[in-house]
Amino acid sequence: MSKYNYTKGEKEILAVLKDHDERLQAIDTPDTVAVDAAIADSEELLRSIGYQPSADFIPSSPTTAREPKTIHIPSWDEMVAEATAKYGDVVVEDLFTPEELASNEKAILLLNQEFNALYKLDKFDIAISVNCLKKYGKFAVRFAKRP
Repeated sequence: MSKYNYTKGEKEILAVLKDHDERLQAIDTPDTVAVDAAIADSEELLRSIGYQPSADFIPSSPTTAREPKTIHIPSWDEMVAEATAKYGDVVVEDLFTPEELASNEKAILLLNQEFNALYKLDKFDIAISVNCLKKYGKFAVRFAKRP
């Protein structure tokens, strides 16, 4: 259970975020280390045989005739319905690991401390403001139009 109370809209946003996070985690990203090594070896081989590409050389990409894809972009209501059906009520704690939550809390505390150090009013700031108000009050009373 969360230590926060969420509105209906916040719950919907959290459910969609959880669903999209799960989808992103499911995407298999290939390891490019082997490909990068093969490209570097090929470039080295080309340099060793004396090949130097001209300055205006732009590698062309293969063009093949493809059928245009139709992409369905779901509406917000569709995304919310799917996410809430999958996950139900989601809280912020479901989106982060305990380590990330602790790190986030520390970062927020540091930001608040830095902000307060820069923008907190001290007794001199308040004294200057009061003095300005007193001077303005005298000026306003002296020069105010009288009926």
